[in-house]
Amino acid sequence: MGSIMNLEQMECIVEIAKTGSLSKAANQMNVTRSAVSQSITNLETELGIKLFIRSHAGAVPTADGEIIIHKASVILKEVQGIKAEAAKRSNSPVHELRISGTPAQLPLITDTYFSFKKEHPQFHLSFTENTALQIIDDIEHNRIDVGLFVLLDSFLHDRPHLLTLPLARTKLVLVVSRTSPLAGITSISMEQFLDVPLVLYQEDLVTRLFTEDVAKRHRPLNISLYTDNLDAMRTMVSGNYVATIVTELAIRSFSLYNDNFVCIDIEHFGWDDLTIGLVRLQEKHLSETVHLFLEQLENDLSKWNY
Repeated sequence: MGSIMNLEQMECIVEIAKTGSLSKAANQMNVTRSAVSQSITNLETELGIKLFIRSHAGAVPTADGEIIIHKASVILKEVQGIKAEAAKRSNSPVHELRISGTPAQLPLITDTYFSFKKEHPQFHLSFTENTALQIIDDIEHNRIDVGLFVLLDSFLHDRPHLLTLPLARTKLVLVVSRTSPLAGITSISMEQFLDVPLVLYQEDLVTRLFTEDVAKRHRPLNISLYTDNLDAMRTMVSGNYVATIVTELAIRSFSLYNDNFVCIDIEHFGWDDLTIGLVRLQEKHLSETVHLFLEQLENDLSKWNY
């Protein structure tokens, strides 16, 4: 008789189904792609069915695979519930927070985490990058505890089951190279802004909604390229090939803001007063240690309010 499917294999197939990619699933699980591929192959052999259709475009569950993946997802949620209950009853629990943030905002938590960890060694943080839409889905399906991104009323107003905690105010700014002809100005008119060639992060909800708003009120922006590679974006902007749009807090609070870049205010109403914050389920139980960490994060980020 073959071995029973283990939790790691369950996590693996659920993650592949969620991301649609063996590589992305491997990144989320902190393992190699080959390990994920081998795990799926072994599991398919053991079960005697095909779970995924694999191609260069990604991995798509088969009809049989969807049934197995759903059952695995249910089991994993039950296991997480058992762990949470055990942690509450333990005399010396390990306090863990699973947090996911959009790429531009996630680095905001690192300084707070390592500072907090010194005083609370039992505290553990696991964090991932994702889109705001996927973060909401992960919160609602208990794959993470807390999300970190720009809080938009248009995105959250129909989700009363979610609790938000504002952390810091920010705004969208145009970021150009220090060598750009625009580097000497502090704000840019919409008429001038519309002609600036831009590179944008393709998965960012805020910039997508912003570009749609500008196109609706004026005309489409001059977007040269969309990419999901932040390093490539920085290189292109630093080399003065294009400019980009990000939240000012994401620029000024970590190493992306340096002598190579300049922030310029965009004269467009409604995008100059945004809030970065945390989102979680109203009914979600968090330990006292986690609450202390979130309070420290709020205090640390409040210094960036303008």
